[in-house]
Amino acid sequence: MVRSKADIRKEKLKIRKAMSPEEVYEKSMAISDRLCSFICDKCKSVLLYCDYNNEVQTSNIFNRLKEQNIVVAYPKVIDDTMEFYEVNDLTKMIRNNMGIREPEGEKACFVPGPDSIVILPLSAYDRQGNRIGYGGGYYDRYLAAHSTGLRIGIAYSCQEYDSIAAEATDISLDYIITEQEIIEIVL
Repeated sequence: MVRSKADIRKEKLKIRKAMSPEEVYEKSMAISDRLCSFICDKCKSVLLYCDYNNEVQTSNIFNRLKEQNIVVAYPKVIDDTMEFYEVNDLTKMIRNNMGIREPEGEKACFVPGPDSIVILPLSAYDRQGNRIGYGGGYYDRYLAAHSTGLRIGIAYSCQEYDSIAAEATDISLDYIITEQEIIEIVL
């Protein structure tokens, strides 16, 4: 029997929510170390996200990328559209109606290129590069419309699921980085 994405999402988010702040921090730092060692010489820009509800913490990733003079852009959702904006100071972020930090103000959208790496949040993943987000499809629509380099999901190893049924609109990942390993997706 194939489980629905909604059921898998609910199960994995419950596990993630139960993690202690210390566990989230420790695992996030391990993921940050793996990710930054892996990407810093591979890109000129990174599309990142602000962590929310025990997601992998990303402020350390931001700081390390900026130390390497890598452009970092964050998403902002307006209606049903997500765009990215360059950010140089995390204190300038504002909370949206969901409580997620986004870039403030109206400025030109960041246009990713083939040397841009996208770091995606997720609620679950499998080793075939499929991911379950939060059900809005924002990243899938964004990636379908913009050319980028690598697509990397970052997650805790407890978010792995055996097999996730992909839909035609789902955009797969190139890599998944956890506190334990870097998973390269080879199809």
